[in-house]
Amino acid sequence: MLFREIFFDLLELEIDFFDTRKENKKVIRMHNILGAHKIGENDLDIFHTLTKQDFMLNKPKFLKYIDTSTS
Repeated sequence: MLFREIFFDLLELEIDFFDTRKENKKVIRMHNILGAHKIGENDLDIFHTLTKQDFMLNKPKFLKYIDTSTS
């Protein structure tokens, strides 16, 4: 989350291209919650894009997902 804040807000970039190992299911789930789009894959990896707009739109949902408070 912090990395994306830096990427989109401080560096003022508009789109992130990245890959995730297929076996890393929890990270893939996190990327999906944040609004990442699958653009391809190979035997080991899934390739994604995440736009600033999608990140900002889905950020509240992601923060709610990771909220561990008991109040």
